[in-house]
Amino acid sequence: YPNLQRLAEITPDVVKDFIMRCKREPLRGDKPLSESGVNQYLIALQGIFATAIKEGWYTGEIPVKVTWQQKRDKVAKYLSKDEVERLLKHAREIDATTYLFIAIAVHTGMRKDEVANLRWEDLDFERKVITLQARKADPTRGIQEFQLKSRKTRTIPLKTALAEILAPLRQEEGYLIQSKSGREVKRNRWNIPSQFGEVQKLAKVKCHPHMLRHACGFKLANDGQDTRALQHYLGHKNIQHTVRYTELSPERFRDFWKD
Repeated sequence: YPNLQRLAEITPDVVKDFIMRCKREPLRGDKPLSESGVNQYLIALQGIFATAIKEGWYTGEIPVKVTWQQKRDKVAKYLSKDEVERLLKHAREIDATTYLFIAIAVHTGMRKDEVANLRWEDLDFERKVITLQARKADPTRGIQEFQLKSRKTRTIPLKTALAEILAPLRQEEGYLIQSKSGREVKRNRWNIPSQFGEVQKLAKVKCHPHMLRHACGFKLANDGQDTRALQHYLGHKNIQHTVRYTELSPERFRDFWKD
């Protein structure tokens, strides 16, 4: 809406049109926004008007009203070891890129875009560590700009099982995830290959990509890893995001009874 210059010009009709466009046209990435995504924008807009009224910059009505709805606790779903193994098995048979993504995600707990932006220079096979870090764009080397969600560089172990998967593919530099067509991959908000859906059907496992990260988090929590250490490992800014793993770990109550 480049022609809108003042808050007073944002009328209820403008807000309704904005909502319809968000649901109809891609705004971020390649898909229209979900209902919750639209609400995030509306809540932000509502906050702008509320602040303007409080500071005396605006005296009209707020054209949008959104209320938070308290959600019920959901039963957390995470992938079992058997489900992960089935996903890996079928991905290996169907598509190399999908297999590589699943393997890296479950063995490291990295986010989807972190996997997509991982470069061979980030892996130290001798020390067995992976360094996750932000990057500035460098077109001469084909490097795209990338920022970690936590905005903090972190180093995590390169597990032997993952090192063995990556060793035959090892290169001096470049991204691990590559396009089969040779075209440049859009690495921020990267779209996992469509074969991921086929892999789920064959493995009889319904999941979204982020559940691979959850699988790693729950595994580490069940192994009794310290919550604070797990927070830094997964790159969580807020420890409450980490607590959901440890809250569901039966291991934390293992020594409550001595019988």
